[in-house]
Amino acid sequence: MQTSSPRTSQRRLFMALALSIALTFAGAFVIDQGLGTENPSSQAGDAAPTAAGAVELRIVDFAYEPAMLQAKVGQEITIINEDNAKHTVTSGMRGNTDGTFDVVVEAGGTATFTIDAAGSYPYICTIHPGMKGTIEVTP
Repeated sequence: MQTSSPRTSQRRLFMALALSIALTFAGAFVIDQGLGTENPSSQAGDAAPTAAGAVELRIVDFAYEPAMLQAKVGQEITIINEDNAKHTVTSGMRGNTDGTFDVVVEAGGTATFTIDAAGSYPYICTIHPGMKGTIEVTP
């Protein structure tokens, strides 16, 4: 019967520990990448769909999140205002709004709307000049 030296035992323990750490990090990477899940994390700029199939546009610190929102024709867009100020989501450019949509969202409030035609819709907050974004609507 052959016995292991203390140095060999330490080496085996170290290798087992290193393998365990490597597998833990590999698993965390897979989870972080959204692999192996039914609903992988959305790509940059995509809004997360809500349970009812709506997309969310958040207003946080006087900015739209995401500034580039993607939706489908007729899909409900839910605006969630997390600021302590009233905002609007108004289609068009500053000084040239087009009337496609104009939604007022009170401080801490929510509102919803839909867009019935595909296209690219720039939008602004008519109250706060620095706030702007775009909604890309696909069929």
